[in-house]
Amino acid sequence: MGIVAALGAYLILYVINPDLTKLNISFTTVDVTETEGTPMGQAGICKPVATGDCSVANLSSTFGAKANEASSICNGESEGKAIPSGVDICADRNPASWGLFQINITAHPVGGFDCPSAFSGGTYTSKNHNCRVKTDPASQALYQNCVTAAKSASHNIAAAKSVFSSAKNSWRPWGANKKSNCNFR
Repeated sequence: MGIVAALGAYLILYVINPDLTKLNISFTTVDVTETEGTPMGQAGICKPVATGDCSVANLSSTFGAKANEASSICNGESEGKAIPSGVDICADRNPASWGLFQINITAHPVGGFDCPSAFSGGTYTSKNHNCRVKTDPASQALYQNCVTAAKSASHNIAAAKSVFSSAKNSWRPWGANKKSNCNFR
């Protein structure tokens, strides 16, 4: 009965318009590359890098004797790319963390901007994802300014140094320290 129904449907379509019975399947090759998201975790690599913004040489003026560790954390957090986090996402789907060191802008100022004041719902944490960029135009503009500043290598590195210093020269605030097996103090 199924075959009779299928042949009947084919016959009706053929009578209406023979082009309706033609099947043309083609496949197009698509090149997929990751453009955002934090590689932290299994993809993040906890080892210092030799070139770029996360290099030991670039970070030594800011972190001194801890430049090797800073380079490793930077590599583990973003692989040296000024990207938004693919993990630290607020309730409104806006990334909370940005840049080389994945600075949490719901908690920290960047580039002279009071980034936390652009948000409602509290600071983003692993247990609180309720943050939202406020809807007023001033907060929207502040969020964009904070994102731009956090994507700037110099501002992101300065913010990372501030967070590092506030944590008593510790890497504990960074997820890559644990998830990428850096395990620095």
